[in-house]
Amino acid sequence: MKFAWKFGLAALLAAGLIGNISPAWSQEEAAAPAAEEAPASEGDEFNPESVSAGIQQMLKIARTGGEEKLPPPQRFAKSMEMLDQLWEMDRTLPETKRLLSLKIQLASILGQLGDEQAAKDLDVFLTKLTQDENPEIAEAAEKAILNNKLSNLAMLSSEERQSVINEVKGQILEAEPSVETVGLAINLCGSLEKAVPTIPPAEAAQVITQVAEHFQGTGEERLQKTSDSLLGLARRVNLFGNEIELAGTLLNGDDLNFASAYKGKAVVVDFWATWCGPCIAEFPNMKKQYAKYHEHGFEIVGISLDDTKEPVEEFIEKQEIPWTIVWTDKGEGVSGWNDANAKRYGVNGIPLMIFIGKDGKVKSLRARGENLNELLAEEFPDVKSEEEETEEK
Repeated sequence: MKFAWKFGLAALLAAGLIGNISPAWSQEEAAAPAAEEAPASEGDEFNPESVSAGIQQMLKIARTGGEEKLPPPQRFAKSMEMLDQLWEMDRTLPETKRLLSLKIQLASILGQLGDEQAAKDLDVFLTKLTQDENPEIAEAAEKAILNNKLSNLAMLSSEERQSVINEVKGQILEAEPSVETVGLAINLCGSLEKAVPTIPPAEAAQVITQVAEHFQGTGEERLQKTSDSLLGLARRVNLFGNEIELAGTLLNGDDLNFASAYKGKAVVVDFWATWCGPCIAEFPNMKKQYAKYHEHGFEIVGISLDDTKEPVEEFIEKQEIPWTIVWTDKGEGVSGWNDANAKRYGVNGIPLMIFIGKDGKVKSLRARGENLNELLAEEFPDVKSEEEETEEK
């Protein structure tokens, strides 16, 4: 499958988060034969005997900071310098592809850490690479340039944004549905979701639906599951400015009755699980905001995606969680990801926190951390901030 690695890269770029990079480094390390491993470089010395040995040294710096224990972003900047040195060495086609993939990942991380020059340097590098004498490498560079634009849709002009969307959508719809093209579809749809509301939700949902329907009825289980998930994503994107539909069972066995029970309330709907570290990391701030705003009309509805009920009950009791928890029985041996609400809205990663205003309309699909605090401050302008309370004292 000649182009499989490129579509895999597209899916990786769609994730594009620092928190998701660590597994990639681990996979790179695991993918390399043990014979290729080389001792870590001493100090600033970097003179690898081969590209593959150099990649292992570079990955160690990226993952751990090396012997100097460099913190981000220094470790990633140094890794990029090492990678550029490896690029100047004689290398095989697979090594070239691997270095290209790693360079794009590093540039993405550096950009997220505030290094604006990294993206500019990458663009120059890829543009030059489109003229490579190897047509496969040249095509890969062209695809990477398109993927970079796709990952930054919200920052493009409306004309350039529409041009990129049309080009990628055309590539998907003109090709036969396959495991390779579905990676590009995931990238496009994920990028559209991230660009909302810069891109009108209805427009983004329409494109996502078109792409998702392209993979319906293929008879390929993986493609069908991805299609169903993308259709759910379209419904989720279309929630902006609209009401959400939720159903389920509370821990005490009662029905959720969301529409009537939470009418006139500001609500966070939190898709989570007891085994999800990032989900639990949100709880201290959620507890703080709940204590501050609950008496004014703020509620949280946690929809657990745990496979079984017992760990949820134990966790809620031990952690003294004060808000509503939903866990719906899906049958013995059925994964928690099969929760009807999660499937309806294409939830394939948690935590996912949706903020609903007192008017019943969805205002944010990313109500985490400081974003939650800002949303609540806007929804309850009469509730004093900590700074205001301190000044009064």
